[in-house]
Amino acid sequence: MWWMLSAAWAGQDVPLSAEPVIQMLATEEGTPRGLPATSSEVSLGVYPVDTGAPHVWHGALRHDVGLARFGRGAWTGGLAVETVADDDNDISFRLVRLFYDAHLGAAYRWSESSVGWLSWRHQCSHGTDDVAGRILIRSGPELGVRREGGGATRWSAMGVVQGTVIGQNRDDAWQPRGQVAGSGTIEVPVRGSWSFVAGTGLGLMAVGTGSGELWTAGSTWGDVRVVPLPRLEAGFRTAGPTGWAKFGLAYERIEDSGIGDAADPAHLALLRIDLGAFSSRPGT
Repeated sequence: MWWMLSAAWAGQDVPLSAEPVIQMLATEEGTPRGLPATSSEVSLGVYPVDTGAPHVWHGALRHDVGLARFGRGAWTGGLAVETVADDDNDISFRLVRLFYDAHLGAAYRWSESSVGWLSWRHQCSHGTDDVAGRILIRSGPELGVRREGGGATRWSAMGVVQGTVIGQNRDDAWQPRGQVAGSGTIEVPVRGSWSFVAGTGLGLMAVGTGSGELWTAGSTWGDVRVVPLPRLEAGFRTAGPTGWAKFGLAYERIEDSGIGDAADPAHLALLRIDLGAFSSRPGT
């Protein structure tokens, strides 16, 4: 197994990696097992460029669990939590936003280099006691496929389709109904266990309008537009059998932070370090 860039954190829309899912899958047929593997990751960072958005500090935690493994497939689940803070208080650290991302589903490896998954993903965010914000909810199915290849230099390509079955946003002019995203990554060995990694992705989000803050898959779409959501990431990483570390610079465009009365697009650059650990039961 080889390690790539980060998947989409709770506050992000376009994933560059499916590593939390891949880690739960066996590389060949095996006997069914319960709780075969777990994966955890912590991310800390700073937004070095002031874009007007309330983003100065970044922190996130993720934990994924293989609930059961059957042959080349697995039932998986996971939870990610992300915080955003600004510097608008006496200690220059004020929590302004919380993001949550939970998923439950199944994944399957149909070849050494190809995997696919189908899951239910629930994403939500809200403000804090000091900073009021709108409650944002997107909940619905996600279908993804990923393929990798190469020799010493590795590459991967991935496509993801998401739909919103249940949503909430007090700004009823911004109701995300679904998204199609594609991404590609490359990993180049540098020295020893260190490698250079880079990736780029683009999401196309379909956004509708409504007459209230709640909507479902059957609600009228209203005025529909398609919004591009680009993401770039590059850095260095090192990995061992049960853990990894990586640091680098990431860029993304977001359409709605949930702060304020209406969706306000922002371009964000994030300098961060990620640390992760992986474990599996013997024989899995």
